Amino acid sequence: MERKENNKKVIGVVADIIEAPAEYETAIETALGGSIQNIVTEDEATAKEMISYLRTNKLGRATFLPITSVVGRGSVNPDALKEKGVIGVASQLVKTDKKFSGIIDSLLGRSIVVDNIDSAIRISKKYNQSLRLVTPTGELINPGGAMTGGAFRNSSNLLGRKRELDEIQKEIGETNNKLSKAREEDATLREERINLNNQLQKLSIEQNSVNIGLKNVEERLETIQQSFAGIKRESTELDVQIGQIDENKKELFDTGKQHENSIKDREGTIASLEIQLGEKRDLKHEIEDKLSAMNLELAAVRQNMSYADNDISRVKSEMDEYKTEIDSAKNRLENNSDNVSNLEKELDKLYTLKAENDGAVNEALIQLQKNTEEKDTINRNHKDFFSKREKLSDDINGLEKAAYSLKLAIEKLEEDRDKASNYMWEEYELTYSSAELLKTEDYDKPAELKKEMAAVRQKIKSLGDVNVNAIEEFKEVSERYEFLKGQRDDILEAENNLRGIIADLDRAMKETFAEKFQDIQAMFNKVFKELFGGGKASLSLVDEEDLLETGIIINAQPPGKKLQNMMQLSGGEKSLTAISLLFAIQSLKPSPFCILDEIEAALDDSNVGRFAHYLDKLTKSTQFVVITHRKGTMEAANRLYGITMQEKGVSTLVSVNLIEDKLDN
Repeated sequence: MERKENNKKVIGVVADIIEAPAEYETAIETALGGSIQNIVTEDEATAKEMISYLRTNKLGRATFLPITSVVGRGSVNPDALKEKGVIGVASQLVKTDKKFSGIIDSLLGRSIVVDNIDSAIRISKKYNQSLRLVTPTGELINPGGAMTGGAFRNSSNLLGRKRELDEIQKEIGETNNKLSKAREEDATLREERINLNNQLQKLSIEQNSVNIGLKNVEERLETIQQSFAGIKRESTELDVQIGQIDENKKELFDTGKQHENSIKDREGTIASLEIQLGEKRDLKHEIEDKLSAMNLELAAVRQNMSYADNDISRVKSEMDEYKTEIDSAKNRLENNSDNVSNLEKELDKLYTLKAENDGAVNEALIQLQKNTEEKDTINRNHKDFFSKREKLSDDINGLEKAAYSLKLAIEKLEEDRDKASNYMWEEYELTYSSAELLKTEDYDKPAELKKEMAAVRQKIKSLGDVNVNAIEEFKEVSERYEFLKGQRDDILEAENNLRGIIADLDRAMKETFAEKFQDIQAMFNKVFKELFGGGKASLSLVDEEDLLETGIIINAQPPGKKLQNMMQLSGGEKSLTAISLLFAIQSLKPSPFCILDEIEAALDDSNVGRFAHYLDKLTKSTQFVVITHRKGTMEAANRLYGITMQEKGVSTLVSVNLIEDKLDN
């Protein structure tokens, strides 16, 4: 990252330049594999500079993808893209800048995304295992037929995390916008509330005025109704009077014939009655006009009352609407306040989540540094242990050489002693024991000894010249003998010390072996039960007296079988029993690194699953490299490596990282 900031021609890793739909993120990351962390550069010179920087500072290795040199490696069979279940070419499902098209075609141009693994198997068989197929759930079929799949430990991946971070940033921005809008809406609602309160106050005043007017109209209506009742009574009385007049007139006309003589007398009366009748009729018409006018006035009053009722209803409805709007505004204000609080809490959560993600990344980097330091410490301890072991080996070799030299010296001394004995015998015909006896005879008679010495000297003289160097030779031989005798004594002492050390080591080894044998026996029975799903197993010694040379008998009783010797079990049972013993020892004394070469080949699928599950438990203290062809073991692995040969004579390494929510960098 530091070099990227200093060198603008370093663009970033492949994950930074592509954007995949959420439903195809797993498929794209599986298709990319380890290439997702390759570094993209502007040109070859930048890649060369970065490689030189890594080599100079011993920072490890990396793969660089120059834009100017990386191109696509051909296209897929167009007929395969028409098959049922094919979604498309992986390179066409991602979004990227046009200048990166060569890199994307190189990495994803030959990978086809299909809807599920059944379609992938069918299409792969149809095209003779020549296609690279990947499903949205992460299953991968490589050219040649190799299949990769399984469950991820977590749902996170590089592309998904990048998308989630972008979504979180976008959500933070949207939340800030919502918060600003909510605050603006809150201010607007407060203003609306003030305006509505003012309008409500005006409407209350108007309602009071309308109520007063309505009361006056009702009083006037009551007066008019009373007048109308009086006029109606008068009209009824006039109708009665008119009826009486008509009857009187009829009676007069009826009696006219009888009283023709009195017609003239009655004419005046009739005329006066007709005048009265006309007056009454005029009065009636006047009353009717007044009644019509009052009816019109009553209708107008009623219409005004209707208008007033409508106004009152309208005012009441408007007041209800305003009250509803005020209540709604209050609720919206409260909801907005709650929304603002919720948005602020959500924003705080997002910032907290971002801080936690940053903290998790920093903790992961710190943990990576600690693990690297621990690894370096372990490597240094291993180097010190190996150097000490080599030194001890050199010391043992030196002691063995010294012992061999002393043995040769002893043999030479014995040879010299034999030569001296032979010389005494040849010259004096004396043995060593006889010479010892002669040394003590007549030791207290010096005169006789002198005579004998003189005789011996005479004899010696008669024998010839004396070897004048005999004394020096004797002295040299004596000194050499004393020196070799001292070395021999030292060797014997060293031998005794070594034998004591060996005895101590044997005793310690026996004690340790007896103690650890019991622990291994208990752990072996526990692991055996877990791997077999029941049963029991035990270890016994052939010779309990000689713990260092004794053999070990393995007795096993799988579920549903009788207890028997391991050699009487089937091949799969033998393998699983041996694996149980290996895992028991590994559990008690974990090693930092372990290689397993197809040890579960003879197991069936269910036992392979239990084997993989238990092996995963041991990865807390040991790193395992497992060579296998079994699907169950591969499903439990953290990273898969495979060798493919797409072209004859050219091998290609394929790796799939099955660990997620680890380190980003």
